[in-house]
Amino acid sequence: VGQYVELRYNRLSDGTLVATRIKIEDDSSSDGEVDDTELEGLPSSIDANAQTFVMSGVTVYVDSQTRLENFVSPTAFFAAINTSTKLEVKGELTVSGSAQALTATAIEIED
Repeated sequence: VGQYVELRYNRLSDGTLVATRIKIEDDSSSDGEVDDTELEGLPSSIDANAQTFVMSGVTVYVDSQTRLENFVSPTAFFAAINTSTKLEVKGELTVSGSAQALTATAIEIED
């Protein structure tokens, strides 16, 4: 109780989360703040007009504050991705009922 963990998981079609990795974080040198949530995978849908995409059942919001590796703007980023583009996303996760949203702070295209 009271420890921070890093959790990697797969989401099943029924919405169940199955942990694939759990790591206890060492917060002895941290400032007590919770680290960003990290997602890796393929987007299942993309809405370039709204600057959002869905990955692992989480709606990811991109804005002008999002650090986009190798892209000068969200518009350029959305022009370059599709549902077969593997992404690594970091951001702040919010949960409201069963809805999950992540405001992206950084996005990187994975090889």
